[in-house]
Amino acid sequence: MGGLRRFDLLILLLLLIVQLAICIPFIQSFPIELDEPFTIYNSSRPLGETVSFLAEGNNPPLYFFVQHAWQSIFGTGPVAVRSLSLLISLITISVFFVFIRKRAHLLLATGASLVLIFADSFHHFSMEARMFQLYILFSLLALISLYRLLIEREGKAMVQLVLWCVLALYTHYLAVFVIGVFLILIGAYFKRLKEIQRKYYLVSAGLFLLMMMPLSFTLFSRGADFVKEGSWLMVPTARDLIEELFKLFTTPFNFLFFTLLITIFVLLMKKGVFKKTSFLFFLIAALSLFLGMFVFSLIVQPVFHERYLFVSLVFMLPMVVGFNTLEVKVGQLKYAFLGLALPFMLSVNFVPDINRNTDELVAEVEEKLQEGYSVYYCPQHFDLLLSYHFVEDFGEHDLSQLQLKMGEKGFFADCAGDLIIQQLPEKLLYIDFNLQYLYPDLNPNAVITTEYNWIEETAYAGGYMLKTYHKK
Repeated sequence: MGGLRRFDLLILLLLLIVQLAICIPFIQSFPIELDEPFTIYNSSRPLGETVSFLAEGNNPPLYFFVQHAWQSIFGTGPVAVRSLSLLISLITISVFFVFIRKRAHLLLATGASLVLIFADSFHHFSMEARMFQLYILFSLLALISLYRLLIEREGKAMVQLVLWCVLALYTHYLAVFVIGVFLILIGAYFKRLKEIQRKYYLVSAGLFLLMMMPLSFTLFSRGADFVKEGSWLMVPTARDLIEELFKLFTTPFNFLFFTLLITIFVLLMKKGVFKKTSFLFFLIAALSLFLGMFVFSLIVQPVFHERYLFVSLVFMLPMVVGFNTLEVKVGQLKYAFLGLALPFMLSVNFVPDINRNTDELVAEVEEKLQEGYSVYYCPQHFDLLLSYHFVEDFGEHDLSQLQLKMGEKGFFADCAGDLIIQQLPEKLLYIDFNLQYLYPDLNPNAVITTEYNWIEETAYAGGYMLKTYHKK
């Protein structure tokens, strides 16, 4: 970390300690949820099987390889599988802080880093067994490399740009949008590329072709399938555009945050900071990504969702580099931006609000199983979530073996109710994992009650329902 003083490194260390302090106590405060069992399962399988499966799925393989190595050492408990994301978050914070500190005042770098740390999505991603933290890290590294290439005219940064972009693509297909933003920035600053030596173009092109060969066919086929088959998201509206912009920052303190932000922007406009290249670079990057995903969602397929949009905030925060040029004229600005971190610090949800109380749901299911109930559930992709909690060493079994073991325990996937009517168990527990979200036209209750009497139901967060029936 050349160019940083000891005091700078001390502040960075304190920032990392803050990150650990707000994550470690809460990293197992919510049960394994949503898509985490998908990560754990596919990271537990032999690597060859993972590659072949993911080639047909919605995710590229890089994160699963890394998680595979991590799980082989630390196991598949909640803390073990989530701690990899926490480690990656520490690296991201370090890269973020060092980049800004080398180009701006210490308080600006500290304030921006605190906003990042206390942003809800970043906090959530730091404690989730999914690929988002690694995707954010590679995207940030790619943006920094592009900045060094276009603004600071470092030719070698072109090679690094290609490396980080491809690694981001191998982590999440959303990196296609990040690369699209980079093409916009390259177009905006195209004249600066004339100063770059030809050797960097040749090395970068060769590296890109070599690294993309294994992924190229899958990327195009999955992209075509996505355009054809659709998305689980709804087409966004103008209201969604505004709401997601607010969610990008903070929640209870939106008014305060935007009032402070607009005040600073007006001040900067009077001082001419918007003419500064570094400020515009990051502003274009953030807005292009945010608006680009909105437009894509309108005309192709919906991808406009807060967890997918968070990279826009990561791209926007380095704008403070442009503020540094005004330090002499606006000496208090560095303190004002540090103050912008306060709304984030006061509003962060330390226990992410994705908790569906699955541990309580699992306890109720276990109780019903002991009472002789057969368990049916929908949608089917929740089989991995149930398997994680009910099948010992579930990562050591292939999908067909898992299905067999779940059947032996009395679990069956059935969204329409047809299998229930076919098998007619005496006592029935139906788990509705908010099936109306994906299958709004299905009404299994209407089918079930032709042969069963409804007894009771329990509601859980996220629209999950446990419904008990007895045969007529």
